[in-house]
Amino acid sequence: MTRMACPDMQYEDAFVKMLDEVDRFEIKGAELTLFDDHKALAVFKAVEKEPAKQ
Repeated sequence: MTRMACPDMQYEDAFVKMLDEVDRFEIKGAELTLFDDHKALAVFKAVEKEPAKQ
C-alpha cells in the first residue's frame, strides 16, 4: 500500500485497521460485505457509472 503524507489520516487509518480484521467476504448481487467472524464490518454497493459528458 502506498500512503501519501497527509496531516489528517484518521479515515484512512480506520479503514486499514478495519481491513486487518476481515476474515471473510460475501458477494450477493451488487453488494460486497466484509466480515469479522459473523459481524458485518462494511457493506459496499455497486452503482451505475454515468457516461462522461461530451
